[in-house]
Amino acid sequence: MGLENRDYMRQSPGGGSPFGLLGGGLPSATKQILIAIVAVFLVQLGMNAALGPSDAFRPNWFEANFSLSWQGISHGKLWQFVTYAFLHEIGPFFLHILFNGYVIYVFGRTVEMRLGRAGLFRLFFGSVVGGALLWLLISGRSSTGYVLGASAGAYGLIVAYATLNPNRMLMLVFPPMLLPAKWMAIGIIGIDLLMVVAGQNRYVAWQAHLGGALVGYLMVRYGIGLGGRSLTQVDTSDWGWSPSMQRPLPQGERGIFRTSVFQRMAEMFRSLRHGSSHGSSPSVGRGFGPGPGEDDFHSPDYVEREIDPILDKISERGFQSLSRQERLKLEQFHRRRH
Repeated sequence: MGLENRDYMRQSPGGGSPFGLLGGGLPSATKQILIAIVAVFLVQLGMNAALGPSDAFRPNWFEANFSLSWQGISHGKLWQFVTYAFLHEIGPFFLHILFNGYVIYVFGRTVEMRLGRAGLFRLFFGSVVGGALLWLLISGRSSTGYVLGASAGAYGLIVAYATLNPNRMLMLVFPPMLLPAKWMAIGIIGIDLLMVVAGQNRYVAWQAHLGGALVGYLMVRYGIGLGGRSLTQVDTSDWGWSPSMQRPLPQGERGIFRTSVFQRMAEMFRSLRHGSSHGSSPSVGRGFGPGPGEDDFHSPDYVEREIDPILDKISERGFQSLSRQERLKLEQFHRRRH
């Protein structure tokens, strides 16, 4: 199978990463999370219609059992550490679920391209659990309320993205302005802290937000739960996986905004399929001895045997899962084909 036939190599019409299938025909983790959130919200709407609506301190049976509360956790309802993230406030225009869903969609699909499907699941649910723990630690015992919503997971994704791409320029919806991802992440955390200082946090679980953000940072910065190594050592600015809102920094600040290396490899495969040949450099990847011969690089059998498994691994577990030898093999293959 050539690169251009892989689902995770197909760009969406507006640029950025695809939102759909990732290798092997399985839905992306981002898509699965969003589908689950919408499905549970529909059940929640039905339950509210049947059982009566909840208010800030008196949930109905459904929300009492599946949202997060000190009473629920203390009575052994440990599933609440996860299930609370799939329930949302039923408020005007469904703004709660729309905001969280939008953030997960925009940042989740991009982070997933870096971490892989399993890594995105671990990051999202790690942030959700981290948010629950911090809320319980700070306010849970003294609170008579309950927490619901995927905001902890959304904050984790935002901070993970900003940690991976600190200087990527993002266009805010409101106010409409460009700013680096790191400042956007700092800004949303700062707003939460300002709400605490101003005493406007009664109905906002800022502890869960900060817990999710902290877990997102730690997992990406130090590789906790993601292979045990920092993921910030690789500059992803040239990969081409980005939210549709993303803009490159000016050339003077970080160089030319280059095409993804994977896109260049896709073009290389297209030329291979059409039988065209390119001049090749004499460079041979390090650590492979004599390496494959020139004819091997043009052989579909070599591609299927040596390159396809590496690309499948990237799809399933992210680029950081590649060994040094596998990275060198991709680099060698790319150089010899060009």
